Amino acid sequence: KKMRIEICYMCGSKVYPGHGMMYARNDSKIFHYCSAKCRKSANKRVNPRRLKHSKHYRRANGKELAADTTFEFEKLRNRPGRYNRDVYNQTIYAMKRISDIQKARQDDYYDERIQKTSKMRLNRARHILKEDAHMIINPVAVKKMATQLGKNIQENENNREFLERMTNDPEIRAALKERRDDTKATLEAKRKGVEKKIIKE
Repeated sequence: KKMRIEICYMCGSKVYPGHGMMYARNDSKIFHYCSAKCRKSANKRVNPRRLKHSKHYRRANGKELAADTTFEFEKLRNRPGRYNRDVYNQTIYAMKRISDIQKARQDDYYDERIQKTSKMRLNRARHILKEDAHMIINPVAVKKMATQLGKNIQENENNREFLERMTNDPEIRAALKERRDDTKATLEAKRKGVEKKIIKE
């Protein structure tokens, strides 16, 4: 079953049967719109080249294939002709073939455009890395720091438990107290000796 696929007057997208809207002007000119957005834009006399979602904008800004020989076949020709079954079959086959060729060329153009932008983004990223390399921390170093920090925390926990266990033992507490007293007496004796030496001099 064949069906007629119209082209949106504003954005250039396809309008399938049962979709969009049609407006017939007083001079018998027919306009097809894919959505209310395009219809309102047309009523406001908006230039399609200013709408970023339209085919006209994308072709004017190099985002889609603009000049190609396959576009010549899409032009509407109101030429009366005698019906011929062979010509009809050849036309249907040519339409499918032209559509496939146009899609392949469009995909090639898109891949080429994306490849250029990818190189630009890569160069920009390299420039940023080169300029701000001091702001980047090596992830390996971060991992080592985290491992070392975990070891230090574990060692501190073990030392704290050992000290608590040691301080709870009365014999060890007494020995530590005697050692502190001896250390304090030694420091006091050294201080007195230094004071006597200064007095003699």
